[in-house]
Amino acid sequence: MKLRVATALADAELESRVVQVVTSTRDVVLVRRCRDVVELRAVIHSSQVDAVVVDGRLRGIDRDVMNTFLTMGVLVVVVSDSPDDWIAIGAQEVVGRDLGGLAESLRHREVVPEPVPTQARSPEPSGAIIAVWGPPGAPGRSTLAIEMAASITRRNNDVLLVDLDTLGPSIAQQLGLIDDTSGLAAAVRTASQGVLEPDALAGLAVTVPCGPRVLVGLPSTDRWTELRRASTEAVMQCARAMVPWTVVDVGSAIEGEDLEWLDPGSPHRFGAARATLANADAVICVGRPDPIGLTRLLREIPKVQAIAPTAYLRVALNRVRARREGRESAALISDVLGLDPVLLPDDPSNVDAAVRRGRAVSEVSSRSPLVAAIDELVADLAGVLGSYDRAGEQPARADRRLLRGSHRRN
Repeated sequence: MKLRVATALADAELESRVVQVVTSTRDVVLVRRCRDVVELRAVIHSSQVDAVVVDGRLRGIDRDVMNTFLTMGVLVVVVSDSPDDWIAIGAQEVVGRDLGGLAESLRHREVVPEPVPTQARSPEPSGAIIAVWGPPGAPGRSTLAIEMAASITRRNNDVLLVDLDTLGPSIAQQLGLIDDTSGLAAAVRTASQGVLEPDALAGLAVTVPCGPRVLVGLPSTDRWTELRRASTEAVMQCARAMVPWTVVDVGSAIEGEDLEWLDPGSPHRFGAARATLANADAVICVGRPDPIGLTRLLREIPKVQAIAPTAYLRVALNRVRARREGRESAALISDVLGLDPVLLPDDPSNVDAAVRRGRAVSEVSSRSPLVAAIDELVADLAGVLGSYDRAGEQPARADRRLLRGSHRRN
């Protein structure tokens, strides 16, 4: 059975030489000469080819496109004089522009699908990823993610806070940061080329004084197409190598599983959120204790469990106004889902003051009952995922005075 090959090359001279090599190779047949990546992907999805020869200079070839080719079981041969760059994003074979070795690559290589390496393996132990999710209705996802990151920072740990909400990103506004430039979008673009390293990711994050590092989300919701799934996974793996803790606000919507079969390489509105949940070590599901909030929470949590079956799952009921209300809501969740929820007391005055000042609630009031409850939740996560606390290290008296100073952002 002959190997069916399609080509997609940037210039006519190179295409002529590739066609000559392919047609003169035994047991290899050229079935399609594509003009661009769009046509090439259409040919692959129609199951017409077994291998593709693409030009490294062709626009649109990145990690996510490569992942699509390999998922379909197609042999990928890239024509480029920079083999390391293409091997990093999943190319199986790379030949120089002189085409030396192209015939051997097509004649002797079996078509075996291989997973795309998302990131170079980081040294152990790698950091933990905590995803904060909640159903629609503003249950307090961003506030909880910010306070969890602040709590981990107070335990003398380096934290990366990521705003992955594609419907209503707000972490930058809540912390008083400039959101015109998205560090997350820049990190995903770098990861799509296979060159994202921990140092580069650290340079894209904004450091909040006396707080976590923040990877600012999308400045506009219509830019969700930039967050491709494979590249987002690469950013998360790079974050593991960069810091011991990563807290991600994934937003509310996680639909799209029924559409992924259409075109695995095309962007999906909530594909980045699904990829983060699937790779998270712990998932915090936050909801409100009122009847509407509980109904939404109970309906959506099974979807989260299906996406992240191996993650440590905790339910957090936010804005609990009365103990009786909290106990009744907690009993309902325990009966239906078999999960013991964490109760986060309502503290509207301190939360509103923190938002107005662009700070975390713990900076406005260290004695807030909400801060104390979140500290207990973080302590539980540290015990389950492995504590990264630096025992015995406490800030000096002068440092504590600076933490309380009104000038600490300068």
